[in-house]
Amino acid sequence: MVALLPLAALLYVALAGFVLADNGTNRGVTFAPGQQPVAWADVPQLGVNLYGIQHEADPANATRTLEMARDMGARFARIQMPWEDVEIHARGDFEDRRNPAAPKSAWQKYDFIMAEAARVGIAPIVRLDRPPDWARTKALASPAFQERKAINGAATGPPDDFADYANFVGAVVRHYRGQIRFIQLWNEPNLMDEWNGQRPSPSEFVALIKAAYTSAKAADPQVVVLFPSLSPTDGLDKTAPYTDLDFLDEVYQLGGGQFFDIMSAQAYGLGQPPDEHRYIRPRTDNWARPVDSRIDVSRVVLLREVMENRGDAGKAIWISEFGYVTDSPTIPPEKRFTWGAPVTPA
Repeated sequence: MVALLPLAALLYVALAGFVLADNGTNRGVTFAPGQQPVAWADVPQLGVNLYGIQHEADPANATRTLEMARDMGARFARIQMPWEDVEIHARGDFEDRRNPAAPKSAWQKYDFIMAEAARVGIAPIVRLDRPPDWARTKALASPAFQERKAINGAATGPPDDFADYANFVGAVVRHYRGQIRFIQLWNEPNLMDEWNGQRPSPSEFVALIKAAYTSAKAADPQVVVLFPSLSPTDGLDKTAPYTDLDFLDEVYQLGGGQFFDIMSAQAYGLGQPPDEHRYIRPRTDNWARPVDSRIDVSRVVLLREVMENRGDAGKAIWISEFGYVTDSPTIPPEKRFTWGAPVTPA
């Protein structure tokens, strides 16, 4: 019996090697086209994130940005429309009085951006999140949120009453009917910093998107709703206790699959080449995480498998955020590998 132990160990190592090699070669690779067409998968495939374009003081800069995106071939632009920047002071109040001497419509700058996007032939994908203070007085006062806010000043979370968010989403869709076709409901709901410092709740999230989806479709049946990109994580971080895969699977279990039309996902490179197929890889630099399954460009394969296992293979996946950190002497050495090994600009 003892003599068989080395053989068993050898077979185990061989099997593990085979599994790693196979997942690096075949997992996520389709060898034959699907039998059914996938809605919204046959669109132009290049878009850009125009994060913060709404803060441009000079409208000419917003115009130039959109024109540059068009000239590089982009046909979509993902743009934030923070709730706190539109329905600023009170429920149903869309006037901006942050400068009391010059009140104006809170829609004004967004009207300009949407008109310019239409002029240059770019379809906006509008992300709707970040409630104003009046909509989350209970959350703002909670010790859990105060703790997170002290660490991350950008921390946010859902409103006290989900109906307020639904009403805001409906107002946006009505105001831009015919100009905005695509909206994204919320962002990274599997993170504590997007959930009022609390443990993220798939059940509460499903209630939130159900209310918002219903309101959006009532305002314009032609609007297309994107699932919010989940943060790819292994669930071992305190602020990210849910993996994106577990969170999404629970959303499906709770019936949330009926409240979005397109899946969106993040695909950061984190130092891995774009043709990397491995969804896991062994690591020796951190024994608390001997198997690295966090994220590179192949992570989307696992999200797709969750969708297929839950009978939702008929929906497209759009990449909402993508990129690499380039090596630069301006990055301090201690931060150079925070998001994976930096790569050359080439």
